[in-house]
Amino acid sequence: MVARICQLYPNAAPSTLVKKFFLVYARWNWPVPIVLKKVQDCGYKLPFWNPIVNRSDRLDLMPIITPAYPQQNTSFNVCPSTFTIMKEEIVRGLVITEEIHDKKAPWSKLFEPLDFAEKYKHFVLLQASSATEEQHLKWVGLVESKLRHLVGTLEKNVTISLAHVNSQSTTGPTNENDKGLSTTWQIGFLINTEMSKDIDLTYDLLSFSDMIYRLAERSHIYEEGMTLSASYQRKERKDKKRALPTPKPTLTNVLQPHRPPVSRGQPAKRKVWFESDVEPKKCRAEKEPMAVTNKLPAVSAVTTPQESKDSCSKSKSKSQFPVNSQSTKRAGDNELESSSKRFRPDLNPPTVELSELPPNPTRPATVKKQAIKFQLVRRN
Repeated sequence: MVARICQLYPNAAPSTLVKKFFLVYARWNWPVPIVLKKVQDCGYKLPFWNPIVNRSDRLDLMPIITPAYPQQNTSFNVCPSTFTIMKEEIVRGLVITEEIHDKKAPWSKLFEPLDFAEKYKHFVLLQASSATEEQHLKWVGLVESKLRHLVGTLEKNVTISLAHVNSQSTTGPTNENDKGLSTTWQIGFLINTEMSKDIDLTYDLLSFSDMIYRLAERSHIYEEGMTLSASYQRKERKDKKRALPTPKPTLTNVLQPHRPPVSRGQPAKRKVWFESDVEPKKCRAEKEPMAVTNKLPAVSAVTTPQESKDSCSKSKSKSQFPVNSQSTKRAGDNELESSSKRFRPDLNPPTVELSELPPNPTRPATVKKQAIKFQLVRRN
């Protein structure tokens, strides 16, 4: 990338080249490749970067091509997360160089390290431990070479929009009284706000650890004491205000429902859903039962067969119309017929107090089960 800037501005001063570096690549139309010279394919059947022929080469996000045969892409491992981070850093470098050019900032500001802990809120701590120093050198080299696979796995998670591995790892003893060593990498990531806030990275981290252990066994690197662990960490805000304690309920801050006053000596009347504020009319409390008589002919104690036949025939003929016209009259018909007597409602109807106890539970329906017997018959 620097060689291409030197080709474009061969007579520029070093300070101008630094500024042009950030200016050109901040406006670069990716994925247009950066090519120093055109390389011809000699036909030796070696892997040659050519997006017209190879479909996999079309997926490169930031192609930077070598100037010798066979030409290759030096940035083939750039993933969407690293591509976004590099563009942000190039834009930040352009802003700083413009401030330096205007004499508003010194050159030391361009080389200040990024505050990784302030940029992200969510982290994954990946720790590789081993028993001896020789084992640790091999074990850390294997894990560090495959960190890009972990970043690619985290990018496929729907809840994560960006994953960034901190280039500065920390190495120290596993325990205070132990001779083993451990190296920790810090991976910060951003959460996709459009998706749910629940983060589940169990499958992603387990798949990465299984891949590391399988590669260590195939290459005969794995020994006893080599472990790989991961944990989730969230940064707590320093300016987070403490929540005020909730006040205890008192008479001033507790709202009580309005209850109508109840006179002493009289029980409170519960209002049922079908009652209303208008006083109902008095209905007849007790009604006399309807008297219906069905008179049958009396039969003598001793009868002859001929008389019994005659009595049965008479009873059948009378049972077709058994109700007497006089017996169908009700007890209150005389009161209704008299026009002088009118219905007068009682303005003070008797009140009925509802019981506070719930109604008695009804017996559940029972099903009687009967056994079914089968009998097998053998026929010869």
